[in-house]
Amino acid sequence: MCVDGYPYLNRCPSATRCEPAECQLPYCFCSKDGTLIPGGLEPEDTPQMIMLTFDGAVNLNNFDLYKKVFNGKLRNPNDCPIRGTFFLSHEYSNYVMVQSLAHDGHEIATGTISQQQGLQDKGYEEWVGEMIGMREILRRFANISRSEIVGTRAPFLKPGRNTQFKVLEDFGYIYDSSIGVPPLPLPVWPYTLDYKIAHECKSGTCPTKSFPGSV
Repeated sequence: MCVDGYPYLNRCPSATRCEPAECQLPYCFCSKDGTLIPGGLEPEDTPQMIMLTFDGAVNLNNFDLYKKVFNGKLRNPNDCPIRGTFFLSHEYSNYVMVQSLAHDGHEIATGTISQQQGLQDKGYEEWVGEMIGMREILRRFANISRSEIVGTRAPFLKPGRNTQFKVLEDFGYIYDSSIGVPPLPLPVWPYTLDYKIAHECKSGTCPTKSFPGSV
């Protein structure tokens, strides 16, 4: 089991470069430079997709603002109201408000309990405590089941190298939203981690081994 975070990264077998013929949707997706549009669509035929995501605690300081943003007036092309994803941290969160957001159809995902600096350099048990611990807090205090919490984001967009992604794999997460992309002429599309990341790792702490099916 490779959970070697810093400074033992070289002990982990590196992921290989993308092989598009061996990586097919819906379980795998990659491209040589990350810019291939899924389905082979041309840019002019590709729907615009906007992700609304929020980090940290939900409480009196921001709850009314969220209710104003998601007031039902802005709608998707299918006439459904827009929704957001909230990557929750524990400190200062009001779980009645979190439960209200979940009831309204927003996605509730995990940040970490403490949003601490330097977590990217910590070990497996620390990641379990912070991230899986946050999922358990949401289950207990916001009544959100484990099966509904499938995404996560590391503090300050600094992923925890291979260690964090091993935790995601072991505890049934589907996706991570921590890996940043540097400014590029063309956008990079979401990809699974079956193969080597096709772009420069902005944080310097991205995973280097293969995690099949993880996004």
